[in-house]
Formats: sequence, C-alpha cells, structure tokens
Amino acid sequence: MNRLFLTLATVLLLALAASLASSWWLSENPLLRADDPAIAKRLERIGIELQQSLAPLPERQWDDIVSATGYDDYYDIDWYSAEEYAAPIETRTELLAQLRVLSYEWDDSPLYEILFNEQQLVLQIVPRDTARRTLNSAINALAILAIGILATVIALFPVARRLQKLQRLANEYGKGNWDASPVDNANDAIGKLAASMQDMADRIQRLVTEKNTLASDQRNLMQAVAHEFRGPMARMRFALELAGDKGIDDQNRHELNQALDELNEMINEVLAYARLQINAPDLSFKSVLLSELIKDTCHKHQFIAKDSHISVDVQPDETPVQADATQIQRAIYNLVGNALKYGGDYAKVSLNSDGETATIHVDDRGPGIPIEDRQRALKPFVRLDSSRSRQLGGSGLGLAIAHSVAQKHGGELVITDRPDGVGARLSLTLPVRQLDA
Repeated sequence: MNRLFLTLATVLLLALAASLASSWWLSENPLLRADDPAIAKRLERIGIELQQSLAPLPERQWDDIVSATGYDDYYDIDWYSAEEYAAPIETRTELLAQLRVLSYEWDDSPLYEILFNEQQLVLQIVPRDTARRTLNSAINALAILAIGILATVIALFPVARRLQKLQRLANEYGKGNWDASPVDNANDAIGKLAASMQDMADRIQRLVTEKNTLASDQRNLMQAVAHEFRGPMARMRFALELAGDKGIDDQNRHELNQALDELNEMINEVLAYARLQINAPDLSFKSVLLSELIKDTCHKHQFIAKDSHISVDVQPDETPVQADATQIQRAIYNLVGNALKYGGDYAKVSLNSDGETATIHVDDRGPGIPIEDRQRALKPFVRLDSSRSRQLGGSGLGLAIAHSVAQKHGGELVITDRPDGVGARLSLTLPVRQLDA
C-alpha cells in the first residue's frame, strides 16, 4: 500500500513538473515567428487576396466573404478604422509608407497588417498557433491529471490506512493470536471484510480448541488402553512362569513368550505412531551426530538378532544435524528392523551428507518393493504381502513411524531399489540446519 501511494505521488510530481516546464518553454520559444520567410509570404498573399476581394464590396458583406474563403479557421482576421488603429508610431509610419507591415503581437505571434479601402481601414491578420494551442491543451490535461491524482490520493488515504490495519490483523491471525480484534466496525465493504475475518478467526479458534481437546482425550485413551493391555499381559507372563513345572514344555512356553513380546511390541508401535500423529511429544532439537545414532541402533539389532548381518558405512567427518535424537533413533531402528525382517537378515546402513542435507540409506537383499506400492508402504497398518507378514509378525507401523518422524523434521523417507538392483533401499533425508541463537 505504501508503494502504491509512492507511485501516485511520483506521477503527480512528474505531471506538475511537465506542466510547468512546458509552460516555461512555450513562453521562451514561440513556435511561429514573423521572420520566417514562408510565414511572411503566406500572410502577404492572403492579405493581398482579401484586399482585392473586400475593397469593392460593402463592409457589411466582409464577414461572409472571409467565412467563404475559410481563412478564419486558421487566422484571426479583423479590420480597424484609421482612428481606431492603435499601434506604435514606427508601425503606423511603416504602414503608411509601404501600405503593409509584418510585425509581432504582444505574445510574439506574427502580425500582418495591410492598409486598403482608400487608406481608411487597416486589415489585420494573425495566424492561429495551432501547435501552441495543442501544447496548451496538453498542459491543461497534465494539470487536470495531476489534480485528479491528488484527489485520488486524498480519497484513498483513509482506505489505505484501514487496509493496513486489516493486514496487521491478518498477520496476527497468522501468528496464532486469535484474540486480536478488528478495529474497523464501519458498515461498508472493508468493515464487512473485517467482520468476516473475525468470524473466521473465531471458527478457527474453536476448531483448534476442539482439536486440542480431542488430542488430549486420545492421549488419555491410549494411556488407558496401554495400561489395560499390559496388566493382563504381565499376569499371563507371570502365570507362565508359575506353570513351568505343570506340563507346559519349553517349546510352548517359548512360543507363548514370543507372542507376548510381539503383542507388547505392537502396543508400543501403535502408541508411538499415535503420539506422533497428535503431536503429543514436543521434539527436542539438539546437535546430534547421525553416525553415532546409526552405530548404537545397529548394535542393538545385532545384539537381539545375533545371526543377522549388519554393515555400517559412515563418514568420519560428518556434519552434525539439529534433530530429536530419540525420534531419529526410533526411525533408524524401524528401518533396520524392516530390512532384517524382509531382506534375509541382511542390512547395510550408510550415511551421506552434502552440507545441506544428510541421508541415511538402509539397503536389504529382499525382493524389493514395486514402484506402485512404495507410497502405500509408508501408510500405517499396510502389509504388502499379508501372508508373509503374518508369519514374520509386526504391526505394519515401522515404516509409517519412520516416515512421520522424517516429516516432523522437515525431511522425507523415500523407497527405491538398491543401486545393484538386488533388494530395496530406504532413504531417510534430513535437513542440516542450525538452531537459532
């Protein structure tokens, strides 16, 4: 808005300057000069022609004759009696001596005068300076334009101030300050717009409050469900220990304990994913070395699955990233676990950084993921091979959690093929950024 007024003010000043400059130039530079031979010759020819046409006729017919010639469209033609003729003495002397004279008017226009009708009348011819009149019209137009712009600026200034207040109000709403109230209550278009913005802010505030309430209810529900599940699970595990000597063999006991472990893991995964979706955990960004998180996570997997093969390839001169170490480690854990589960107990983890982003690649030796299924594989509770997934266990949330963690860090999780074409590659990319001081 300030730029608009600055533009209008600039145009106004330019129009006024052009008008003043043109007026001054015209006053200093007449466009028609009496010393121009062509003008002098033309005026003399017209004067002689009119003298010959008018002299034999009564004076009352002269106007009609002049109009018939058409000269009055381009010249101011008048006649005066000798008594009425008021001219400088030198002009009168020249006129009486030569019967015609070419001189200047007060505004430097050429003036041609001829004495005729027995030296009793003076015929005066002054060419109309059409160019000057055109420029005068242009100057007047510029002046009118300047006045119009000035009036527009004056009229729009209050409107601009009201719009600036609306802009500040919109900025406050953009910052989440929904309690900001509009200061414009006029019953016009701008006032109605301000009222509409207030109504919109009230609706958004209600929706945010409802969402926060719903999120709180969901957290409470998840905690209650987790508690209700873990209570019976703990009693079942305790009952298995007590029943160790009462006819349950080691194989059955192992399978029951494994089922309980899987159920417990599934509950943890569901809770973790739900917390990420409802923004329950506030991410704590700190400077972390991804290589350390990768090594620690792979060590945990290697300890649990001793028969698996995990290869780690990280650079020693790694650039730290600002991230929530707990959430990133959970994402890496899920990616490596997915590779071991579906990739033949093999996973290769590498880390690349280009100064702006850091990418963790997790490769496996499995069958890979078809291109048409890669986006779907990142959604919760999706099992691309349901029969195989039931045999291997899992909740179908591992990749969904890793994907959600990446998004909350401003990154992404992408599924591609391994460079050698054998197996899948899951790439977790994070921005390398610095915390504000």
